[in-house]
Amino acid sequence: MRKKDYKGRCVKRKFQKSKDIVKTFDKIQSSYADFLESNDEIKSFSCNVLLLGIENDSFTTDFLCLKADGTYMVRECVFYLFFFILFSRERIIEI
Repeated sequence: MRKKDYKGRCVKRKFQKSKDIVKTFDKIQSSYADFLESNDEIKSFSCNVLLLGIENDSFTTDFLCLKADGTYMVRECVFYLFFFILFSRERIIEI
């Protein structure tokens, strides 16, 4: 999840399953876009889709995917280090 007007470095790429240019901001997001492109269960996907109803609509999701069976799937790309830091802080607070 990123802020709507994120000003970081990005790589712009075009995929068959995405109707727009895909802007990826890190290696995880780029790799997952490659995975979605090669996955037969995914019909189409969009990247950095605006999330409505969250703090004045100021955040985007990493991927919104339409599966072959017609259902939608949302995916977020998070570095493992961020999970480790988050859980460590919660653990310290509990103690």
